[in-house]
Amino acid sequence: MRKGRLAAGAMIFALIGFAAEAGLAQGAFPGQGQQVIEDDFAGGQYQDKGGWPGGSGQCLPPQNPPKGGQCYNPPPPVCPQSDCPDGQCSPPIKPGECWSQCIIPAKFRIVSKPVATCQPCATPGVHQNGHTTVSKEVLLRTPSHGYKIPASNCGKQQVAGQKWVKVADAEYGKMKIKKCIPHKEQTLWPSYRSEPRQLAVPYTKPVGLPGQMETAWITVPAQSSWEHLYRKATPCPPNGSGMTDCSAVCSEIKPGKRQRIRISRCKDKGCRFTQQTMPPVVVSYNVEIGIPPQLPPPAESCRVDEITVMIKPPVYQQVDVMESVCESGKPVSFPVPGKKGMVTAKVPSYAKTCKPNAPVYDCVQQKVQACKPVMVWRQEAICQDDGKSYTSLIGQVQTALIQAGYPAGPADGALHEQTKQAIWKFQEDKGLAVGGTLTKETLEALGIYQ
Repeated sequence: MRKGRLAAGAMIFALIGFAAEAGLAQGAFPGQGQQVIEDDFAGGQYQDKGGWPGGSGQCLPPQNPPKGGQCYNPPPPVCPQSDCPDGQCSPPIKPGECWSQCIIPAKFRIVSKPVATCQPCATPGVHQNGHTTVSKEVLLRTPSHGYKIPASNCGKQQVAGQKWVKVADAEYGKMKIKKCIPHKEQTLWPSYRSEPRQLAVPYTKPVGLPGQMETAWITVPAQSSWEHLYRKATPCPPNGSGMTDCSAVCSEIKPGKRQRIRISRCKDKGCRFTQQTMPPVVVSYNVEIGIPPQLPPPAESCRVDEITVMIKPPVYQQVDVMESVCESGKPVSFPVPGKKGMVTAKVPSYAKTCKPNAPVYDCVQQKVQACKPVMVWRQEAICQDDGKSYTSLIGQVQTALIQAGYPAGPADGALHEQTKQAIWKFQEDKGLAVGGTLTKETLEALGIYQ
């Protein structure tokens, strides 16, 4: 009976304390395998637009570039197995044996994920892709004017001279008179002469401008959230009985941590271009210059003819010689419009390209929980029938802890709370099973051998 009570006491003693991040302990019983867990590498958001003091904002060479596009990650650790997933089982305790239920804390590993630490600006490009025909309307013939000459007719006759009419035998001679020449309506058009002209056709060429860089901050995960198991002493009913249940196991989720890193990025969404004025393309063409027609003199409406008249009659009788008068209206001027036409020229045409540049990646490390904490039974608890010997053992443990730099309180052989915390901290630092239990591996790590 006493051994059974001591074993139970040792087990209760093993359930006191808090679990933390520590090493891996071997379970006594095979059980279900623990699944490896990892948090996703969440993308960070831009926090501000501050840059490096004195930084140029250009892409810097990556410190840890991925090899082959991949960041190196060691294989995940082997996770411990839980003896009792529901925590309700117990080991087959034999007479004289002491068992304890220990918390094997969560196990972590460092993983690397690629993060774009620089988003360079796209590279603008311009290349000639042929020619474009440009047409411009110009004056090809200048305005001028012509004349319309109305039709003429012969009107009233008037005396142009005198002639002798034969009364008897007579002699004849010659004399000149004006004679009216009727004509139809005439249209006189201008003539043209050709003169060369030149036309300068301007055009522009697009020029790509380098994008403007800026530095910024982004947040990336530094540690994922993880599960933490710990013991919590709770009063046993009925209240006031003075009994404490130390087997209560609590679980909490520790939030993850994030860190800020500086990156370079391009402020421009796309490429930027400006227009450069190029020397104009000069084309030649001809312009017809109008020359108004010359009006004929009015006298041309009549002509002078020679006629035969009597100049020496034996008997003369002088009579008047009549001529027709040419009647014509005044010439009328009318406009002759100019002529416009299209002059074409071929100017170079250009195509703009915007080629995105590949981002620069760095391998950023993140601490993730690889194994959840589990509960295991261990046949390593120290059981002492002799209370005096047990007190001596506790005193040795306190002395060893103090010498190792762990404040365990006075070496009085009393297992008070400060000694439990020192045992727990020592187990955590040495990678032992954590729980404040005096296991064989804990005593051996302290240099105490039974």
